[in-house]
Amino acid sequence: LVRKVADLAEQKYSTTAPGSSRGLLPSQVSVSIRLSLVITAEILTYAEDAGYLCRDDSVHGVEYFPNMFRTF
Repeated sequence: LVRKVADLAEQKYSTTAPGSSRGLLPSQVSVSIRLSLVITAEILTYAEDAGYLCRDDSVHGVEYFPNMFRTF
């Protein structure tokens, strides 16, 4: 599931126009993988800890992005 979530983030990032929100919201992931928001939050945390995702905490909420730092 962690890899699937990372793939979702990569897909959204690559298909969304710059200037639009390119991150994944936990609620979007929850709907996509058909799990509760609580379990989805844990999966997102695991994906972040594993280095697949980066988190952005802002006034708009928490968004997750593909971790581009892994390529450096």
